[in-house]
Amino acid sequence: MIIAELTHRSLEVAFVVELCGEVRGRTITLDARWVGRDLHVLLYGGDRSHIGAVSIAHLSPSAAETGRVSVSVSTISLPGHKDYVLSRDISERLAKEIGVTVVAVVGIHLDRASQDDIRQIIATVDALVEDLTSSYLQS
Repeated sequence: MIIAELTHRSLEVAFVVELCGEVRGRTITLDARWVGRDLHVLLYGGDRSHIGAVSIAHLSPSAAETGRVSVSVSTISLPGHKDYVLSRDISERLAKEIGVTVVAVVGIHLDRASQDDIRQIIATVDALVEDLTSSYLQS
């Protein structure tokens, strides 16, 4: 659901979105907003929201092919946290699809998560990112 679309005093549009999904009866939330021309995505939920990993993706000229653009991603993860898998994927995917620098902060925790729970989290996050991309492209 789009929470707000506001005109900033500097005439930039602040694209603010909050999207929610559910896994095992727990809410997974994706918040996104523009920070200047860059996109900040916060993904959290489950039994205990937290910050487990942060990734930043940006476009750069390809070293291999002239005229081609590639995406570089840097990730920081807390020890023992697997959130980096999602933060890296989200930031890279959105940078490619939207063409901007993206920072993704992720912290999802489900107590005693099974392999099926993990697959459901990944599918839910994929759908949320797809909804975000669609919302942006339609605005």
